[in-house]
Amino acid sequence: MATIATDLPVEPGVVTVVSLLTNARDWRWLAEAVAASAPKGVAVRLAVSNAGAPQEGDGQSTARLLAERLRADVIAPDGQVLLIPGGSAFVVAPSGQGTQPTGESGRWVRFSPDGTVVPLGARFPEPPWAQAAARLMGDRGGGVTVVEVPAGLWASTGGNGSAPRLDDLAFCVPLDAELCTLIVGSAAGTRPDPEAVVSALVDLPPAARDRLLVAPYGSGARSAGVVAGELARRWDRPVYLSNGIPAIGSDGVRRTLVTEDDGSPLWWPASSRVRCGPEGPPVPVEPTPLLADVPSVADRVWALREPWLVEQTHFGLWIRHLDAPASVEQVAQIPWDPRWLTVVAGVPGQPSDGVRPVLAGLLGRFPEQVKARTRVVSPELLSRLAGPIRR
Repeated sequence: MATIATDLPVEPGVVTVVSLLTNARDWRWLAEAVAASAPKGVAVRLAVSNAGAPQEGDGQSTARLLAERLRADVIAPDGQVLLIPGGSAFVVAPSGQGTQPTGESGRWVRFSPDGTVVPLGARFPEPPWAQAAARLMGDRGGGVTVVEVPAGLWASTGGNGSAPRLDDLAFCVPLDAELCTLIVGSAAGTRPDPEAVVSALVDLPPAARDRLLVAPYGSGARSAGVVAGELARRWDRPVYLSNGIPAIGSDGVRRTLVTEDDGSPLWWPASSRVRCGPEGPPVPVEPTPLLADVPSVADRVWALREPWLVEQTHFGLWIRHLDAPASVEQVAQIPWDPRWLTVVAGVPGQPSDGVRPVLAGLLGRFPEQVKARTRVVSPELLSRLAGPIRR
């Protein structure tokens, strides 16, 4: 907890207090400690669960009483606070179900010394897309329910019908201030109906559509790609599609985690996201680090042993002859599937003499965990992969 707390952003003119409290004596101690140590006139943010909620007895919240005593603003949550890896805090609405929230978000509340109470958002820091995302919660039909999570929204079938658990991976996804993450799928539920998810998001305000990142999780592995592609077509604008669920690695670096259908970790893919346009296959957003020291000859294209090139694609990598066209229909039709790094060795309908040693050299560059998730496909076998993603 202490490590995550130190990652919270510093607010000018605000002192942030993080603590775990269990009884009434703790609340009294908190009020005394903050009153004695907070600089005069400085606002206080209490990152303490339920500090902004009415307490038993007089019905006053600790935050309200502290604001009156300090003669300064106090910002506090009206529900349970989750400290999220990467430096953010999220408020969950009280439910009385232990670790199971209602699916609704709580909120931060600003208490002023004059008694003014101003409700704020569920997240700290507050991202620009937060208000637009909050309008989309609820049962969206087709068995799909959309709830707020720290990183944005979570669309799933809800498993056995119970409320989502706070210890689920979906509540640990780090906040991205620029992008609202739509997590599709779950560890416990069945595959979400892509059309139901699309229907839930299709009315997202235009200003927020460029800030959407669709992320597959567990049962949503195949649904997420369909959702991102369909939204791009309906909105006539690109939609970002993550190659997994955003996460913080053990080294503290933001990465993308691909999960199994049951939500268990599978691997860290070699690239984080693609961009789905209204037409054509998805396009990788950034170059893969696997080829960082290979000479680049074009955007997402590197030179191997002459006359062979390797191109980064939505499915992985394509080794092609330098005279081959950059767009081949059979290659473009390969479905997006981040569970594997697919390597196509050669060009459909063309001789592939000499590609084997080039392929061996390329694979030899990969770390062992990447090799374990790599599948090599010859051009003659593309028909087994190509075709539309099953809906």
